[in-house]
Amino acid sequence: MRLNDRPGVLFLSLHCPNRLAMALARPWFRLPYRHAHVCQRTLGGCIEFVSRSAERADFAATYTPTSAAAEGTLGRWLAERYCYYTQTERATYRCDIAHAPWPLTHAAAAITTNTLARPFGVSLPRSEPVLHAAAHMGTRIWPLVRVA
Repeated sequence: MRLNDRPGVLFLSLHCPNRLAMALARPWFRLPYRHAHVCQRTLGGCIEFVSRSAERADFAATYTPTSAAAEGTLGRWLAERYCYYTQTERATYRCDIAHAPWPLTHAAAAITTNTLARPFGVSLPRSEPVLHAAAHMGTRIWPLVRVA
């Protein structure tokens, strides 16, 4: 999403396995958290990730980071967003975020389930996905600001 010439992320849904964390974060950050059973484990250099929700917005894949993503690539352009937007019925808010550039790598994946877009009536293209991975990274987050 881009608002006032500021590119940012608009989350349709965020899966979270911790109901207490959701209860605290949902009103504070106004993000669309949904409870899901989430499991991640490493198997011999591959990462297996599974998320299953009551809305049947499920995702399951095994992936492997491959080579570093170079500057100026589509993946870098997609990942380098330093704010997110969230909307209510009455307003749009922006939350600024600061972090170092993502340590992106290209990734290879076997996606076995992907129904994440189904609850939103979105059909995913049949083309090969653009895949990247990044290690955990610390971020600083500022309070929400009403922008529209």
